[in-house]
Amino acid sequence: MNAMIALCAVFQVVLLALTRVGARNVPPPTFPSYYEASPQMEVLSADARIYLFRNFLSEAECDYIRNKATPRLARSGVVDTKTGKSKIDDIRTSSGMFFNRGEDPVIQTIERRIANLSMTPVYHGEGLQVGMIGR
Repeated sequence: MNAMIALCAVFQVVLLALTRVGARNVPPPTFPSYYEASPQMEVLSADARIYLFRNFLSEAECDYIRNKATPRLARSGVVDTKTGKSKIDDIRTSSGMFFNRGEDPVIQTIERRIANLSMTPVYHGEGLQVGMIGR
């Protein structure tokens, strides 16, 4: 349960960070300061175990994810009510993609951060998802 909460918070933070205007080209990580993020946890509901992690990703990590994810984004589909299969429809304007687990050192660092904050093993996680709303 804690891992799911952490992942939801991460996806919200990633989605918000990736929608910032003005992406910059960021080279692949080559030094430890690239990973400088200092997550700050805010308890939104102790009973429901809902937490918000501010500063979960550094600005460099956000730029890196945005640049790696953008060329891999694919239109999100909807369910065709006649066939039950997925189809592309103009009513849904989002696109998305998944990183492979442990895809590269930056993704591994973020996955370890999720595992540490959620107190779960890294191997319990899923590939990070990036979503973009709009065309």
